[in-house]
Amino acid sequence: MIFACDISAEMISWMEENLLKTYSNILPMKIDGTSLPIEDNSTDLVFMITLHHELDQPIKSLMECFRVLKEGGKICIVDWKKEEMTKGPNIDIRCEPEDIKGQLRSSGFKNISINNELNEFFLIIAEK
Repeated sequence: MIFACDISAEMISWMEENLLKTYSNILPMKIDGTSLPIEDNSTDLVFMITLHHELDQPIKSLMECFRVLKEGGKICIVDWKKEEMTKGPNIDIRCEPEDIKGQLRSSGFKNISINNELNEFFLIIAEK
């Protein structure tokens, strides 16, 4: 089962209209940003793509991700590099991977790795 969480009702509607016909294992869920309606220790993977720079309370959000992950579960964070480029969010709101690494540590994560090989994005993987 894939829990597809978003704060946007519009995105939830889009997923329901466009994904559920083909992928019955996707469950779109509207969330408030810092609370996930998912049981403790119940997921294998949390995948956040181009989201971290939008978080108002990143440590609180990461602690919530930690809560829902099973022991040994992983979180993958993909976000925009903090570099000037023609697309993506304003550079002022982009995050440095090392800052996110610190937030992950503060939230209880371990075995944190940063990959900067992608052109426009970085990838961080950490483990509960």
